[in-house]
Amino acid sequence: MQGVDFSNGATSVDVSVASLYGGKIEIHTDKIDGPILGTVDVNATGEGDIWKKITTPVNSIKEVHDLFFVFKGEKDLFNFDWWKFNK
Repeated sequence: MQGVDFSNGATSVDVSVASLYGGKIEIHTDKIDGPILGTVDVNATGEGDIWKKITTPVNSIKEVHDLFFVFKGEKDLFNFDWWKFNK
């Protein structure tokens, strides 16, 4: 995602996922292997059709940054619907 404006800061991120085998989402700033803003852990539930919101704290950030969501795990991690940062 290009040009995300954090001029008001952020304290956490919400994501909507439907878990299969679970995994994690690393949120990197400015490049795919850049500093990690936060990591969302998604538990394995096998409920790929049941959407749940997960809230995770993020590191302090300001200004405008590009974001990279890196999905990690073994297989069929989860379905990912949306994300939102909270102040």
